[in-house]
Amino acid sequence: MKTHEVEDMLGITKQALIYYEKEGLIHPQRLDNRYRDYTQKDIDILKLILLLRSMEISIDEIKLILNNQLSIREALQQKQDFIHDSQKRLEELNQRIHDYMKRREVKVSFYKQDIDQWKGYDTLYCNDGYIQYNEILIELSDIKEIQISMYSTNGILHAGAGAFGMAGMYFQYFIDLDILTTKDTYSFSILNNNLVCDMFDYFMNNHILINDPLHLVTLYHDKRDPVVLNNYINLHFKDWAKQYHLDNPRKSFLSYCQKSEPKKKDSLGWNLIQKLFKK
Repeated sequence: MKTHEVEDMLGITKQALIYYEKEGLIHPQRLDNRYRDYTQKDIDILKLILLLRSMEISIDEIKLILNNQLSIREALQQKQDFIHDSQKRLEELNQRIHDYMKRREVKVSFYKQDIDQWKGYDTLYCNDGYIQYNEILIELSDIKEIQISMYSTNGILHAGAGAFGMAGMYFQYFIDLDILTTKDTYSFSILNNNLVCDMFDYFMNNHILINDPLHLVTLYHDKRDPVVLNNYINLHFKDWAKQYHLDNPRKSFLSYCQKSEPKKKDSLGWNLIQKLFKK
């Protein structure tokens, strides 16, 4: 069989055929005109080579297989073991990357003030000339931009008990803060809403560029009353979440409550609440 016929039949390139010949895997005969003539044995070997290469078996391993020094099953088992080990390493690597890049939940504080009731939470200290988070020091002069966004959390509020008990949803809203520097980005969620305005003022007083597509700086300054602020956000957050791809909610206690509550009756209105969450 001529070269072009083998190419058409197996979907292989001429360069690959020459390479496999040079590696001693196939031995096509030469006609009087020096054209290659591939035997059926060559075709069968090429089919095996293509199959094994599709599973990323190396040429050296294929040579051992063709020389009866390694079985196909052994080669594939070795490849499978390699894949499993690689997957484990990749999963561990992915977890390390995730742990490094994840958004930290913090309480913001100013000028090294340490509040006892914040114990159990990490603190983001905004100091003169730098911001500190654990061992990380971020010089204000290195900050290119502050990005501000928002996310929601929800929970179940219980009232009463037994068959006449009632439940309702409540929403809370928190600020997401991304600090972009010349070498990295640091992502935080600010848990103490009462100091958010002070945090905004800190950035503005230090002339740091703020990327604020939701106009949260103005909103938090204009609506200082937390009830008024929460009611306003309640009215608009659903639209903001769709437009800016915000987490709505990022955390929810509903699934936990469903698992712990027997499904004999819907006395607390779980089905209704679930429908509301899906809207």
